[in-house]
Amino acid sequence: MVMDDLSLILQRRGQLEEAEALQWERLSLRKVIQGERHPDTALAMYNLVRTLYGRGRLEEAENLALEVVAVLEEILEPDHPHLILVMNSLSSIRLQRETSAGTHRNSS
Repeated sequence: MVMDDLSLILQRRGQLEEAEALQWERLSLRKVIQGERHPDTALAMYNLVRTLYGRGRLEEAENLALEVVAVLEEILEPDHPHLILVMNSLSSIRLQRETSAGTHRNSS
C-alpha cells in the first residue's frame, strides 16, 4: 500500500522515472502474491501504463494497456467502468501514436 501511494505521489509530481521504478517493483510483487489475473494486479498494470504514457513511451504503454484489457475482459463484465476506463486510455494512446507518427512523417 505504501508503495502504491508513493508511486502515485511521484507520478503526480512529475517524477515519472522514480514512479516507474516503484510501479515495476509493485507489479512484480502483485503478480507473485495475487497472480496475473487479479483486479489489483490489473490496477498496478494500469498505473504503469499511465506512467509510460506520461514518459512518452507510447508503444510500451499500448502493449501493456492491451494486457490490462485482456485481464479485465476475463474478470469483469463488459460494461464495467474499469474496463471502459482502460479501453478509453488505450484509444488515447493509439491516437497519440498516430498523431506522433503523422507529425514525424510530415517533418521528414
